[in-house]
Amino acid sequence: MLKTKDKKVIFGIVIIAILIALIVIFVPLERIYIKESKPLEFSPGTLPTGFVEGSRNYVVLSYGTLLKQNKEEFYVQFLRFNTAENASSYFFKVIDEFKKAGIKVELNSSKEGQRAVIYGDKIGEYGLSILNNEKIFYFSGEETKIEKVVKWFIIQKS
Repeated sequence: MLKTKDKKVIFGIVIIAILIALIVIFVPLERIYIKESKPLEFSPGTLPTGFVEGSRNYVVLSYGTLLKQNKEEFYVQFLRFNTAENASSYFFKVIDEFKKAGIKVELNSSKEGQRAVIYGDKIGEYGLSILNNEKIFYFSGEETKIEKVVKWFIIQKS
């Protein structure tokens, strides 16, 4: 026969197991990480003025409960220049090229910096470029979840 103290211990273990199961089933988790990162390279003779460093990154946003994880992948390009003026010059040069190609671009300001929203001609194609002092970020991926990746990646490069 089990003693009262043993019954309380078993009851406590059962309660803890139930709580862990509920967390696994119902508590949403979110994680953002860089899946792959490669240096950004330019063709000979096309290196922008003042370019210091850059990278091409594949970032994953993982969300959902532990039992059902969903993953969205985003492409992120990062460029750093030696001055804010060189970054700005290159940023607006690229925006002009998008416009010349007939791609819709909307410019606006945000707390992260000057933003350019770039709409592709395919359904679901969405890009976001941000000029932040001497840095330029370009993000592409699913529009409704991209802001989480934007905030996370900019903090990583601060």
